[in-house]
Parts: sequence; structure tokens; C-alpha cells
Amino acid sequence: MKLEVDTSTVASAVFSIITVTIFSSFSKVFSETIIFYLGIPFALTIFLFSLIVLRRDNKGWAFKITMHNPQTFIGALITLSVLAVTLIPPYTGSALGWMSIPSMNWLRYVASLLLTTFFPGYFLVKILDRKRDITGSIIIVLSYLLSLFTMFVIGFFILLSGNSMSLFGSTAVVAINLAMIVIYHFTHGKNARGHSLTVNGHRMILISSILMAIMVGALITMISNLPLTPGDMQRHHGLALQYFNCFPIHGGKLMPPYPYLFHIYLAVLFSLAGIPSVLVEQGLFTLSFMPLLAFYCAIKTWFNKREDQKILSTAILLSILLGFGGLYATYSRFANPAYDVLQLLANTTLKTYDIGMRCLYLPDIVAPVWNIGLPTFFALLYLLKKRVAKIAKATLIPVLVALGYLGHISETFFFILILLIYVLFSKPDNEKNIGLYIILGLIITAFIDLAAPAQIYVFSSSGTGNVISLPYVA
Repeated sequence: MKLEVDTSTVASAVFSIITVTIFSSFSKVFSETIIFYLGIPFALTIFLFSLIVLRRDNKGWAFKITMHNPQTFIGALITLSVLAVTLIPPYTGSALGWMSIPSMNWLRYVASLLLTTFFPGYFLVKILDRKRDITGSIIIVLSYLLSLFTMFVIGFFILLSGNSMSLFGSTAVVAINLAMIVIYHFTHGKNARGHSLTVNGHRMILISSILMAIMVGALITMISNLPLTPGDMQRHHGLALQYFNCFPIHGGKLMPPYPYLFHIYLAVLFSLAGIPSVLVEQGLFTLSFMPLLAFYCAIKTWFNKREDQKILSTAILLSILLGFGGLYATYSRFANPAYDVLQLLANTTLKTYDIGMRCLYLPDIVAPVWNIGLPTFFALLYLLKKRVAKIAKATLIPVLVALGYLGHISETFFFILILLIYVLFSKPDNEKNIGLYIILGLIITAFIDLAAPAQIYVFSSSGTGNVISLPYVA
């Protein structure tokens, strides 16, 4: 009787065991048990990554998921969420007593997240994508981004009308969600049908394990810093409270002159959540997976051939790894065992930039760059390569350009630079109008900026009056 051993499976198991051992060792070196807990899902990631890379035949198991008109299920969830935010009274106690908040209020918070960060965008995607060209995990990303933009527009016009979020925020959010259901029913209701989706099992578990590692870290960070992470998150919270009632205009200028899309979105969410606002913002750590999911969707679209699957897996894994900062932190710990973790990270960040700016792995705060900038950038890269219906692309790209510019400007410029290089060297035949779509997005940005009581995006104030903003001209 001959026993056959799959060397790729054995090697992957060995790498996985080594990973757990390394994380356990680092946990003891840094006196942080949390590191070991992070190593468990990461070990699964290493096992699956090694299995995919080491197999020469590049085969994996796949299965089909059949979805029978999921819009009916989503509609039921919207109805339950609306009932939750309408019928469950808000919690009026202190944020410091977060452990005593009733479970029903946490349920209302979850419902408010769904109504403001998923449902509106989901139905917008389905209304625009009649040919069902957009499938898979990108639907989650686009639903999230379009919902952010929708909530911003709602909040912006509430403030523009001279009203506050406390008066009309929750009512407007509920109304827009119900309106989306009605519009979808009349445009797609008769043609709604189920469809099947083929899923690569190895890749799905690989991505799930990576996302699990990120979420474990994000939740640990969130819980360790309750009720609100100090630093930039406190500043964003303060700005959101200013936009809760009106535009913070002082002397004819917005003070501070900071991109306000994220803060208006937070103000809308505050009006709906039913728990203290600091906990509402802190709870957005649960969305820390969004940049990586968007990155995965973009890479999957650009490297979509069978022989590119190892490139896809490698890119996803490398995107979550730290650079030389991790090595320097280890050296510093051995050189000076008296360092606690906070001192160690502070010192290492000054020496190596990668620990402080690990864009895709464990975002240590809720901020526009992670919650808006990076997901928008990767979603635009996805649409740049993906073939979708013209009406869908002509709507999605301008909205995402406006969202990116209004939320965190730098990623929009980076996308335009990549677009220029792509068009110059690849000469694609299916992207003739993308320049017009980007211009339309900038026009939307200009319209919003000019409609505001004071301008910061297209025009900026100077001693001689308003002048065109240099970033917008660029």
C-alpha cells in the first residue's frame, strides 16, 4: 500500500505552523497577548497562500452560489432597519457607560449603519447595472461608497436649507431608502430573477482569513480605545458636531477650511444612531476591511486571466505586511526591553514611515483616507478596467470622482495620473469617454462647492477675494 503525500499541502502546513510560532514568540517578546490572537487567522492566510502558490497545476475547488432574487431579502432588511431606528428610543446616558447600553440600542446602531452605508448604494448599483456586469464583492464596495455620497448630499442640502440634522436627518435617510426600493421595483421588479455566481473556494477562504485578521485587529483597537480613540478622531468628531446644526461659518469663511464630506456624513449618522456620538464614530472601525476589499476587487479585475491567479494572491498578501519598520521595532525591543508598546511604536514611526502609514493593514483610526480615499481610488481602478454598461460607467465614475475629491483629494489626483499613463501606453479602445466622466465629476464638485455658503474646494479665499483653488486647476 503506497501512501501518496501532497508536498504542497505539507509545505503549506509547515509554513502555517511556523507563522503561529513566530506570532507566539513576538507575543512574548512584546508582552502582548493580542499579537498571538492576530497570528491565528494570519496562519490560515499563510497556509492558503502557500497552497495556491506551490501548486503547479493552479487548480482549486470551486462552487456555485445561487441567489434567488436577493433584493426581496434586502427589502425586508431595510424594513426591519427602518422599524429599528423609528421605534427604538435613543440612549440618553453617558458614553463612558457604554457597557450598560441596552442591546436594543446597539441593534438600532447596526440598523443605522445599514441605512447609511449600504442599502442606498446597493439599490443605486442595481438600478444602474441592468445587464448585471457588476458582480461579486465589488458590489459591497460600490454600495458603501455610493451610500456615503448619498448621505453627504442629504446632509448637505439639509444644512443648505437652514435646518439641522436633529430635525430632518433621520427622516430624510428613511425616506431615501424607501424611495430606492420603490424605484427599483418599478424599474426592475418585473425582470428580477435569481442568478448563479461561481466562487473559487481557495481564494475565498484566503481573502476571508485576511479580512478576519484585519477585523480582529480593528476590533481590538476599537475596544481598547473606547469611548473614542484620541487624536485625529477627536478632531473629526468635533467637526462633525459643528456640521450637525449648521455650516461653521466665521467671518464669511468655513472654519476650519477642511474637506467636510466625511463630517457631514458623520453628522447624518449621528442623527440616526441612537447612541452617544463618540461611540458612533468609534464603531466605524467595523468598516476597516473596506480598503483591502476594494484593493482585492481592483487587482482581480486587472489580473483576471488564469495564469495571473498567483499574482492576485501575492498582491493581496503583500498589501497587508509591514515593511522594515517591523524589523526595526523588533531590534529596538531587544536593545531596550524597558520600552512599552506605545513608546516602541512612537519611536519606530519616527525612524521608519511604513508603520505609521500602513495604508491597508489595521487602520488605527477612522479617517477620510481609509474610509473614503483608498476605497474610492481602488473602485475607480476597477471601473477603469472593467467592461460595464455605458450608463453605469457614465454615472459611477463621476460620482466616485466627486466623492474622492470632496472626501480626500489626493487619491483622485493619483487616479488621474494612473489613467494618463494607462491611456498613453495601453491605448484602450473602451475608455474613450472616461476623460469626460472625470470632468463631469469635477463639475459636480464645483456645483457643490459653489452652492455652499463658503467655498474651499474650487475657490479659496485670499486677501483680494475668492481665487480658483490650485488643486482643482491641477
